[in-house]
Amino acid sequence: MYVCLIEKKKNFPTNDDGILQNIRVVAKYYTRISIKRLSQLVNLTEKETEAILSKIIVSKAVQGLIDRPDGFVTFAPPQDPNSILNTWSNDLGNLLQLVERTTHLITKEEMVHNIIKA
Repeated sequence: MYVCLIEKKKNFPTNDDGILQNIRVVAKYYTRISIKRLSQLVNLTEKETEAILSKIIVSKAVQGLIDRPDGFVTFAPPQDPNSILNTWSNDLGNLLQLVERTTHLITKEEMVHNIIKA
């Protein structure tokens, strides 16, 4: 059992458990954070943070996406396609209700304007 622990530790720096725990805590409280700020929180350089974070995300210890050009990390579990479609459908329904109400108010104003003209 001692040999297995040593083999696991080859992938991460010596204080990997602390770094992993810190990143898990950050993932709980942040949905989006810059790599610069994350590296400040875990006391590593940006390159080290990005490398460790990549390993952690690939190993599925934490779920997230790294946006390297913008320098941000997004911690979010992948959503079910059905829930995405349901959310989109509800938003579209709300939008159509607003368009219908606006059309009704415009028609009402046109009718009032026509009555005043006559």
